[in-house]
Amino acid sequence: MRKYICGIVVSIITLLLIGCYPPENKAKNLTRDYYQALINESYEKAFNSLHLYNPEEFDDKVTLSDKEAEKFYMKKISVLEENNYHVKDFEITYMQQEDGHTFYPNVKIEVEVNSKTYEYEEKISITSNDKVRVVESNDPFIKYRNGVMGFDIQEDIKDHK
Repeated sequence: MRKYICGIVVSIITLLLIGCYPPENKAKNLTRDYYQALINESYEKAFNSLHLYNPEEFDDKVTLSDKEAEKFYMKKISVLEENNYHVKDFEITYMQQEDGHTFYPNVKIEVEVNSKTYEYEEKISITSNDKVRVVESNDPFIKYRNGVMGFDIQEDIKDHK
């Protein structure tokens, strides 16, 4: 009987330590990894964290190979660097729960552009393959650090200015 009670106590303590919502913790951790990679300017790690998609399609139908997609992402990052854009800080402000296992981290992000500091709000989705997808953002530079692929960067820069 004593072993049985000890087993129950250990199980309860284990559940308390890992949290009641493992999907919530997973969403937080994946979101933290993405933003921390941006802060550290570890762009390859940030790229590997992202859900990639074409501008007109929000699914996995990216027409670029993995190597081409990474090269395209680094071109997007060069636009950020040309604009002295740096992610300085972030905070997960709220975890929106859609159902029992789907969580959308809401993030406040602080960026610096040409020595001026700005704060933006973003909503994140975690895909079925554990990738980060920025669903909503009011950052005008979001297109250059998220997973959208296959658009004309030079033409977009003209529209952006």
